[in-house]
Amino acid sequence: MISKSAGHAGSWTTDWKGRAMRVRSVLAGMLGALALVVGVAGPAAAANKDGVCEASEFCLFYQYAGQVSSFLDFRYNDPDHRNDRFKGPGAGYNATVADNVRSAWNRHSSAYGLINELLNCSPSGAFDVIVPGELANVNEAVRDNNWSNCWTT
Repeated sequence: MISKSAGHAGSWTTDWKGRAMRVRSVLAGMLGALALVVGVAGPAAAANKDGVCEASEFCLFYQYAGQVSSFLDFRYNDPDHRNDRFKGPGAGYNATVADNVRSAWNRHSSAYGLINELLNCSPSGAFDVIVPGELANVNEAVRDNNWSNCWTT
């Protein structure tokens, strides 16, 4: 038999049912929030560096704009191109991205893609900015002299 403590109103059964209802209510709220997040998330986002130049990505090319060329797609900032390799068909396949970029395509709708000659997109180095939607040859300062890329607004 379960005894009640002094000053505790109600029976153990009533208290237990009340707690169970509160726990169910909290769990239902959590599950509802989870369902909302999953439902709003939609399809999976494009993968970073998967060899497919998709919307919202910054793609760096081995050759000049308009030429058949290997490329690498970036969804996120990349502070160091030395370990990156070009993917996709064309000239430059599997070459190191560092010091080998001649053109870029900014597939993002609002952010500016920045290519930098130094690691970590350092503001002290030479750079080129590719505006949203632009496919262009990179400027001479970073052409074949690139070490990082990042997004800026």
